[in-house]
Amino acid sequence: MRSTAAVMFVSVVMLAGALPGGTSSDMTLQRLAGYVGYQNSASSTVTMVAISQPFANDAYASTQAQSIAVLDFPDDSRVTLGGNSVIQVHALFSKRKRVHKNQDPILWEGSAIRLPSDGSVLRFDIHQPYDGQEMYVVSTRFARIAIRGTTALLADSMSGDILTCLDCGAGDIVADVGGNDFALLNNETLRIRASGRVTVEETNPVILQGFVDAGLSTYVPPPQVPVKPRPHWPFKL
Repeated sequence: MRSTAAVMFVSVVMLAGALPGGTSSDMTLQRLAGYVGYQNSASSTVTMVAISQPFANDAYASTQAQSIAVLDFPDDSRVTLGGNSVIQVHALFSKRKRVHKNQDPILWEGSAIRLPSDGSVLRFDIHQPYDGQEMYVVSTRFARIAIRGTTALLADSMSGDILTCLDCGAGDIVADVGGNDFALLNNETLRIRASGRVTVEETNPVILQGFVDAGLSTYVPPPQVPVKPRPHWPFKL
């Protein structure tokens, strides 16, 4: 399989123009532990997040050692930052062609997430798209990763990337590495080395421990079982 992730990434970049930088995007940055920083732009001053902070489009979130932050998105997806991590997020929106009563005229379509520095450790809890259009694309020094309906972990460093799939269906997560696409399924880990070597291996406790050490959970909640409506028993007094 080739070029799938690259095509999806180009599509996301084209959509990125739908929302001007700095526009409110209904994203929220939360501090769970330690020091969590927020920047409107790369040149602005870093401010400490005490509890939560509205997250503007194209803004930066950062953590220091032994710190944890969560970035919540309008579709109930979230990205958790482990210690010593930095991300920049560009939200993707478009206007609905037809707006029904009590419906938001702005359609959420995902986001483009960039890791501007090395050493970031992230957990992705991305919900399955409501209408098949939402897409999250993560860019590192070594890869572009397209994510949909996935629970996954990513560690980025100077020596390469480690991408671990905790709960992924076919086509939910695809990494474009040098023009070659690698799709992951449950319990698979993709290693991308700085030398260019790429391997897919079975996830093991040693791999997961590296994420736990960074403050991230490796737990995957069981799928929700639809609640059946109770039968209605008519009665007369």
